[in-house]
Amino acid sequence: MKKSHRAKGFGTVFKRANGRYVYQFPGSNGHKKTITLVDAEGNPITVREEAETAAEKIFQDITRIRQIDSRVEYMDKVAKEKQLIVQLTVDLPHLWEFYLNQPNRPDSGAVTLQSYHSIFELFLKYCRDHQIMSLADLSEEVAANYMFGCWQQGISARTYNKHLQALKLIFKTCTKDNSPFRSLKAKQAETEGRKPFTPAQITAIFQKLDEPEYYMLYKPEMRIMMLLGLAFGLRLHDAACFQWSYIEDGAVRFKPAKTRRCLHHELILPIPPILQEEFALAKKWKRDEYLLPNVAARYRTNSSGISQDISKLLEASGIQTKETADNGIRRQVYTNPRGERCMRHIGRYSFHSFRHTFCSLAANAGNDLAVIRSIVGHTNESMTEHYTHYSLESKRKVIASLPLPQYEKTDGQTAPFAALISGLPATKLPVLVACLEEVLSSEQKEEIVHRLA
Repeated sequence: MKKSHRAKGFGTVFKRANGRYVYQFPGSNGHKKTITLVDAEGNPITVREEAETAAEKIFQDITRIRQIDSRVEYMDKVAKEKQLIVQLTVDLPHLWEFYLNQPNRPDSGAVTLQSYHSIFELFLKYCRDHQIMSLADLSEEVAANYMFGCWQQGISARTYNKHLQALKLIFKTCTKDNSPFRSLKAKQAETEGRKPFTPAQITAIFQKLDEPEYYMLYKPEMRIMMLLGLAFGLRLHDAACFQWSYIEDGAVRFKPAKTRRCLHHELILPIPPILQEEFALAKKWKRDEYLLPNVAARYRTNSSGISQDISKLLEASGIQTKETADNGIRRQVYTNPRGERCMRHIGRYSFHSFRHTFCSLAANAGNDLAVIRSIVGHTNESMTEHYTHYSLESKRKVIASLPLPQYEKTDGQTAPFAALISGLPATKLPVLVACLEEVLSSEQKEEIVHRLA
């Protein structure tokens, strides 16, 4: 097919092996630049005619900018050329799709991407409210005003920095050095760590939870979730989305979601008796890959609802979950969206307190700190390799030192494990013996022998 005549310096449009068209042209510094051609929605172009049209439009604008004689205009041209493709082909509402299609963006996980998307949508709403829909109209002043408004709402420094970091990454990936957020600084982080529960508080929590009149959505599943947090020091995501596949031969094997990429080995943890009982009960509601199917589904759609239910339980157990910020916290007083001045409260107890509790109680019981870290999942490579030398027996001793709640008979009913043993046929006794040999510690075996003597 005969090619149309092109102006000098136009460059080349060609198709890559993946079916996407790219445009290669000489940059202002004399080096060739190659970009993937995209349509108005940020999607890669795969049709030759559309690619030629897009490239021609880009070339015309580049030519127009390069014809500017003024030194001031020239410097402005250099800056604009870096983000020319974005300005010409993508409007603000489609910037997220454009970001997802960038080959140089970080390889973020699904949870992280969802967080970035939510933050971007909040900023996009702000832009809509202020009639800003073009990247050309998005200035550093607009970005600064948006972040100032977020700060005025009373969010913590950690939340502020999380939003700023996400927006910086998105716009830097899409507009290179012309991100409107590039000059904004992060806030100094405030220390607001969660507190561990005391043994008395743990008892109060599970006593309140076990009261028949206390209502909690998916109560049996939530009880197991809290036991997972206490017995293994799991974070909320890992406990709520715990899978049946993690359970194997009297132990659990998995990688925590937060450190999955940098943790080279699976965590291998022995299952304490209380959780063995709970896992047996959970089999009656098994319907998918999740140990807690209703809780897992709720977590994926409304994780804050689970956190709120935990806070309500803690308050009902006599635990004050929040404290008023003292004078050492810079944002002791803030102005809410209604213009009212409010005292800031700091969250001290939440589900994450179970993780702090595990580490604190296990350490206070005199257990080896390195073994404790091997249970909760440290990400340091050299330490992780060191942890692999610890046996299940050493980890079992750590977990056994925790004040985990025990099964009790209620309303004259036999405990589930006792009922299982009493109805066990003789043919299953070898299986029981093998299981006890595997899961019991030497001290526990000696105690059983002593009691049966």
